[in-house]
Formats: sequence, C-alpha cells, structure tokens
Amino acid sequence: MQNTFRYLANKKIKEIETNAHYALHKRRQHNLKQIKTILEKKNNNLRIPKADKGRTMVIIHTDTLKQKINSFIQENQIISLDKDPTELF
Repeated sequence: MQNTFRYLANKKIKEIETNAHYALHKRRQHNLKQIKTILEKKNNNLRIPKADKGRTMVIIHTDTLKQKINSFIQENQIISLDKDPTELF
C-alpha cells in the first residue's frame, strides 16, 4: 500500500517537472525566434550559434564566426575525409 502511494506521488512530481520544463522551453524558443526575426530585419550578418557550455546562445558577426571556425580547424589539425567512415563500424 505504501509503495502504491510512493509510486503515485513520484509520478505526479515527474509530471509537474515535465510541464515546468516544457513551459520554459517554449518561452525560450519564442524569445529566440523574436531575436532572430529582429536580426534578419536589420540584415547585419549576425548569427546566433550555441555556446560551448550551458544552454546559452551567442550573437556573433558572420565573418568573426567563420574566422573562429577556421582557426579551430587549423589549431586542432582537423582533416577532411574522402568518404564516410561509419560504414566500417
């Protein structure tokens, strides 16, 4: 009997957490969409990539983003492959 109440309580807690997370996610998506719309209207070559850590976004100029990507590729000696190696595995 006690396990039944624990199970039901745990289920309700998970529902509350999921609904709260869903609401925050929807709000975050709405805000991000508004920011992207404003940036597109101004036509100033700004991008919104995800940051390295956390759930943050960064507003950065397109040329600066390309420069950072190229420097990352050169610093880490990344090479381009001719074909997809996942077929081997």
